Amino acid sequence: MTKKQLRIPFKDGKPCKWVKDDHDEERDNYEFEECLEIHGFVHGCSSAVMILRPANDHGEDFDYTKSVYYQVFLTDSKEVIQNMIHGIIYGKWTFVKRGENFGIKLVDVLLGIHKSIMQIAEREIFRS
Repeated sequence: MTKKQLRIPFKDGKPCKWVKDDHDEERDNYEFEECLEIHGFVHGCSSAVMILRPANDHGEDFDYTKSVYYQVFLTDSKEVIQNMIHGIIYGKWTFVKRGENFGIKLVDVLLGIHKSIMQIAEREIFRS
């Protein structure tokens, strides 16, 4: 028996978090490279997740309805946290589904310093 390909729902180009979220397209699961920073932790009725957002958005206002962000289930968060540098991680990611919720999982940590990390460090060091 072959495993069914995971399809990820998207709305306006942003990944949905729940199977019943309104969406305008579905994509086959894929791997992607992204530099992400931790935004925080939230919990719902059935799961607790770590919220990551693109490091390029550092310093911008965050809005759950408008901002791009990803959920990492706590069961997948240990490796992410252990490999973060000042709350930022550059990695290869893939989508996962737990119950009726979607999130991402770290596939591989990408070595080297991503330009986003350097830009954030510059802003923090040289801010007035």
